Amino acid sequence: MALAERAGNEEAFRPAHDGIVAGSPYQDTVDGRGLGRFVYRVRSVDASGNDGPWSAAFPLVEVRDVTAPSTPVLQSVFGDENAVAITLRAGAEPDLVSYRVWRAERADALADVRRRPSHAEVPATAGRMTEIWRDEGLPGLRDWYYRVAAVDAAGNVSTPTAVVKARPVDTRPPNPPVWLVAEWIVDEVGDAVRLMWRADEESLTCVLQRRPLGGGVWQAVSPPIGATGSRRDFEFVDRSAVPGADYDYRVSTQDAAGNPSVDFAIREVRA
Repeated sequence: MALAERAGNEEAFRPAHDGIVAGSPYQDTVDGRGLGRFVYRVRSVDASGNDGPWSAAFPLVEVRDVTAPSTPVLQSVFGDENAVAITLRAGAEPDLVSYRVWRAERADALADVRRRPSHAEVPATAGRMTEIWRDEGLPGLRDWYYRVAAVDAAGNVSTPTAVVKARPVDTRPPNPPVWLVAEWIVDEVGDAVRLMWRADEESLTCVLQRRPLGGGVWQAVSPPIGATGSRRDFEFVDRSAVPGADYDYRVSTQDAAGNPSVDFAIREVRA
């Protein structure tokens, strides 16, 4: 206000309207898209069109940005290799700073996201026509649901998009397991081969096979050994082995998506 009253700053004032205002009150309408501080002054005009002196500057008026950006337009949402890729048309607002992403395992969980923590905040890139964001590290063959909103520099959040769904794929084969123990034992039941191995990820099913040492046809020793929760260590006692015989054992894994390991872990067992 002190600067507004300083001599020589009169040109800083611009008309707030066209023509003459018939009387008070007067409402100055702004679009609310930018932070602004405004100083006003007024003068009278008589019936002959003669201008009176300017008033002193009115108290400072601060206009805050309360206009939310427009809702993002999702161009595509699809499942990729253990990921979901979301492509959206970039907003045109100059003060756009990010896109807020919500994710859930059920569509109804995203019915009202106002108090739900966001899953990701994706920075908006100036000058870019589209934005592509990938949600990585997802298990395959499971549906995921998303909503996206735009956020501006003042923290205004747009209306979120409708709920969209995507299902990641999983075609990567798991690694073969690592042998821990393969040995003949004698227990209260009799002679047997004790086998232990470890997988490097959870939720795997194992297939165990055996053949005579050095060659022959591989045969299944047991039905597929299913995964249990976070199980990674497996143990099996082969009581069908002929005492005194030498064998090769091999084990492969299969993940929840049905992908088998491309290699086998082979281990000799000698009597």
